[in-house]
Amino acid sequence: DWLILRPSGIFGPSAGNRFGNSFLNVIASQAIKNKEISILGGDQLIDTLYLLDLINIILQVCSCEWQSRQIFNVAGKIVTVEEIVQSLVNTIRSIGFKVLVNKKGFNGKPAVLADTNKLKKSFPNWDTTPISCSTHALVSAYFS
Repeated sequence: DWLILRPSGIFGPSAGNRFGNSFLNVIASQAIKNKEISILGGDQLIDTLYLLDLINIILQVCSCEWQSRQIFNVAGKIVTVEEIVQSLVNTIRSIGFKVLVNKKGFNGKPAVLADTNKLKKSFPNWDTTPISCSTHALVSAYFS
């Protein structure tokens, strides 16, 4: 028996508060250190996955029956780059730090986003953390 989970865009604090190189971890770290976030465009869609949401689906898989020989895409809510940056900025500002957003034009290719319908159908109790909560947890971990 086997089951494969294919996570995309994982972010969140890791052991020893290392923040790795995920997109969100990098921009959160830069925003706090440099007091500025630079983004290209902003209307690009991105699928992110909060680390605790990945752990949650792994725990669900381990604690219930599932159909063998399945592959599932695992991703959080699809948001724009600008939405996720704004959530980070709001959290950083709410704890008293100033941060600017430097927005530049961008004509990049659209992203290929993970389809999680199969996962949600097979594991209906699994849900993701709202972006505002997960970015707050990321920023809080950075300052702890």
